[in-house]
Amino acid sequence: TVNEVNPNGTSYIEDLSYFLKGFSMDSNGMVLSHSSHADDELCKAIIKYQDLVTSKNGEFKTLLTQKEGFQAELRIKENELFNLNNELKAIQVDIDFSESQGQDATSYKTQEANKKIEIANKESEIAIVKSNIANVDGQMIVLKNEISMESNFTSQQIEELNDFIIEKT
Repeated sequence: TVNEVNPNGTSYIEDLSYFLKGFSMDSNGMVLSHSSHADDELCKAIIKYQDLVTSKNGEFKTLLTQKEGFQAELRIKENELFNLNNELKAIQVDIDFSESQGQDATSYKTQEANKKIEIANKESEIAIVKSNIANVDGQMIVLKNEISMESNFTSQQIEELNDFIIEKT
């Protein structure tokens, strides 16, 4: 969804350039011309906000790539665990059959013990990958909070902008 790949975490793409039409300032922040759509302080805040979002975009993409990699790794490990569990069930069937026939099931029981160790190890690997995903998710939340409108605009500026933000699904 857009929310997942948008660094702001919103379901819409932000383009506040409309408010900046006619506005310009020099490198020292001195206003050279005014916007007819927003006051100077809001225009300055928009520019600062856009610069922040742009500066964080690479960081967000890196986190997103890391998360996608961990998710792919998780799918592989979960499939491996599924296969190990199926192998364990087959060994347990062999144990039950051998015992029902009065045969020695010692070798099957050794296989069962080894397979249970493999399963425990795979479950540990899965837990590590899930922890890595949670860590990246946490970093993404921190980043989204850092570049949220609430963290970068006053409540009055947000109120002014909300009149022009249109969310369509």
